[in-house]
Amino acid sequence: MALQDYMTILENIGAAVFATVDSEGKPRTRFANVGVANENGIFFMTKPGNEFYTQLQANEHVSISAMSNDENGIQAITVDGKVREVDQSYLEDILKDNPYVKDVYPDEEDRKSVVALQVYEGSGFYMNLKEHKNDTFEFSAE
Repeated sequence: MALQDYMTILENIGAAVFATVDSEGKPRTRFANVGVANENGIFFMTKPGNEFYTQLQANEHVSISAMSNDENGIQAITVDGKVREVDQSYLEDILKDNPYVKDVYPDEEDRKSVVALQVYEGSGFYMNLKEHKNDTFEFSAE
């Protein structure tokens, strides 16, 4: 499979578990929606000032895990990478198909306060249990 195949699977899964470390070096996880995933990386959003944002600012490393179970069988993807804040122009695409955005950020003002983030470099592991297939991939978008 090509990089775009893995990114499409991740984008279609949507909600994934994002892991960071806190100021004491302890692991912290939360669900966040993968807004866009392509050859330029993985794009998501969060609100400045929350723990997730603060942890990403202190340590750019993140680990993302997602799993689906559909007609293709159980597929799991894990990505370890580096995150950076990107221009707000990315938000339209990130928010476009996000089924959770109106629940998490109920009004327009809340949605305007979020920041766009990009996993710009990383490596991943893909597994399909139905096809007994494992693979790795890497990406880098400067």
